[in-house]
Amino acid sequence: MSKAKWRLGLVTWLVIGGLLLINASVLLNGDDPQATRRLLHHFNPWHWPGWYAVNLWLVFGGALVVLILRNSRIQSRLHSFYASRFWQSAKTHFIKSKPNQTVVRFVLHRKFGKWLLRKWLTFWKGIKVERYPVYAWVFALTAIFIVFFRHAAWMEMPRNYLLFYWKYPRQFIY
Repeated sequence: MSKAKWRLGLVTWLVIGGLLLINASVLLNGDDPQATRRLLHHFNPWHWPGWYAVNLWLVFGGALVVLILRNSRIQSRLHSFYASRFWQSAKTHFIKSKPNQTVVRFVLHRKFGKWLLRKWLTFWKGIKVERYPVYAWVFALTAIFIVFFRHAAWMEMPRNYLLFYWKYPRQFIY
């Protein structure tokens, strides 16, 4: 089984390398003598925009958190933490606290609040420790998309459409 995974990883890297070679040959094969310099200019991290570095750190952090959370010992420690007396007393204290009771009473006096509270409770009941790596990937990819959408130059038009729709929803339809 591990040999099959190793072969799959090797094939994946060979395909990526082949695609990079094809793209490099297209850029380097032309009559333009500046093509090599432009290609090397874009490979140099000093010339990258700042949001590239943010996204690279988010990818690194997300992959690291996923690797940590996949460990069975870490998952068993999280299970034991959630079963500990400390966690149970913290939950009890939160339930009995006056500000929390006031907010819950305020929310429950409204129909939308009851619906929202039901959705909130079903959401938290569905979270399992075994799925933490998936949640970490989803969170990391969402953060990467937000940074990309906010700072990429070629996402300027979708940002403008979204901003215009947010400010003027009726005029956007027309």
